[in-house]
Amino acid sequence: MWKDPLVRASEEFQKGYLKGLNLSDWNSAASSFNSASELYSGAGDRANGDLARALSLFAKALGNPQIAECWESAAAAINYTGLGQINVTSNIPTRDIVEECTLKSLEIKNRSIVDNVAKAGQLEDTAKKYLLFGGKSLLIPLLLEKQQLTGLARAHRLIAEASILRGDAEISSDPKHAAEFYRMAAIHMKTSGDMQYSQQLSGKAEDFATTALCYFCGREVIGKEINFVYMKAQISKFIENQNATKILPSTLGNMVIACKGCHSAITIAADDIAKAYFDRVQAEIQRLQSEINQLNSRINNVQLRAR
Repeated sequence: MWKDPLVRASEEFQKGYLKGLNLSDWNSAASSFNSASELYSGAGDRANGDLARALSLFAKALGNPQIAECWESAAAAINYTGLGQINVTSNIPTRDIVEECTLKSLEIKNRSIVDNVAKAGQLEDTAKKYLLFGGKSLLIPLLLEKQQLTGLARAHRLIAEASILRGDAEISSDPKHAAEFYRMAAIHMKTSGDMQYSQQLSGKAEDFATTALCYFCGREVIGKEINFVYMKAQISKFIENQNATKILPSTLGNMVIACKGCHSAITIAADDIAKAYFDRVQAEIQRLQSEINQLNSRINNVQLRAR
């Protein structure tokens, strides 16, 4: 049965909400809104055509959240509608949706930067823009992650991410400085409401700042799991008592502390010894296999003669 294009457009438009946005089926929403846009535009209803196109591109971005260009296209289309508000599960100020899409695109581009320090700087700049949202809840995290997140919390998380990147750039050369960045990241994550991650970052900061003595060379080293590790060992009471008088530890329970240099030297030497034994065993196995083959050959010859 023939239907008026505007009626069909309205049906597709409603389907975009009922079977798409409201059920978080972004592909279905994008398809329905796109159909509605074409029908509205074909019937001469430019305003609703532009709105449906904007919603279609927004749904497409939600379905492809790691593609910066999708968010940029959605921001441009939403802004083009000229509306003060757009209904996305509820009425949202258009300028807020446009800004969120733009910032989402920026975040993706920021993370594609290879240099950690440069990436940190860009994330911090993006965080400043999120601060403008203040305590207002963001739409995109709510739709994508079902998470109530304010602009302020998002800003703190980005600053924390930037601090981690700055810390990572310092770990190999200055673990104590790296620890300071990780402590800063922990504070920002705590402020954003993520207590568990904040505690993890604090723990890493403590590890990076930990100082000890290498049991083997006596070198003072900073940075647990960075510049020194613990190796299992048999510790006598004498060694334990001797270590207790030192300011910095070189043993811990049934383990000794090894700096990266000593640990790598010991590990490489152990690997070389293990390989030498393995090669020797392989050679012996091959020799024995050769003897076995010769014996089998002799046995076969004897059996043939006996016949």
